[in-house]
Amino acid sequence: MKEDKAIREDGTVLTDSCYFLTWKFCERLLKIPILQTPVTEELCCYGDFMRPMGSDPKLDYIEKCKISALGDNTFFHFGTYHEYIESLIPNSGFRRSFPNLYKTNIIFSKGISAIPHSSLVEYSSGVDLKVGENSIVSGIDSANDSLNFPSDILAFTMTLKGGMFVSVIVKIEEDIKKKSNRVKWNGHNTRIDGHSLWEAPLFEICETRAKSLRATLREWENGMTETRFERISIAEAVKRHDFEADLEWRRSLTDLQILE
Repeated sequence: MKEDKAIREDGTVLTDSCYFLTWKFCERLLKIPILQTPVTEELCCYGDFMRPMGSDPKLDYIEKCKISALGDNTFFHFGTYHEYIESLIPNSGFRRSFPNLYKTNIIFSKGISAIPHSSLVEYSSGVDLKVGENSIVSGIDSANDSLNFPSDILAFTMTLKGGMFVSVIVKIEEDIKKKSNRVKWNGHNTRIDGHSLWEAPLFEICETRAKSLRATLREWENGMTETRFERISIAEAVKRHDFEADLEWRRSLTDLQILE
């Protein structure tokens, strides 16, 4: 940041946040009394604008404000898988700045007792689940199966609208939006041409979280086979994602109400 001159003489930092506001939002913004006179105080776009303007606005952050002193020139970025892991593993700079956030790299999960220091498991349920180095596992349910997740992968399960599930596994080093003449997934020939891993319908849709995980792990290891089940791409799964159902799954794994 110093090399790019992002740090100003007074120690504050220039950031690259971007906001897309509808006209209706802007009209409501202009009606806020404080903005109808010259503003001499520093405003927080997140606290002063975003939180009070929602469909269920809350102002309690003003009354019960907690401040964490991060020190000079502190900046955390979560734009890549590696940054996500590096920030959330124990003893990271981010975790030291927020010591009461989480205690381990197994977050809101049950049936999982130990994973490598370099990996992260969140909102998951399993029995004798083994995870390799530098991997992120999120939202999975292995039921009563003893499963092994390889190193250097991202694995997650999503609930789709209609009560079905899909599990996704990709390598964390892979550019999943890069198109190729022939899509290869974990080195296997998918017989899908001219697409990216993001667009290719690789993943089976199943009726339970555990079945979808087993199906994806099996084909990750052995390659794609003929199936009677519908397949879906990551791009299409995002469009059909049942966000509320996955929030409910997360709530079932924790008694904290941080997601409400």
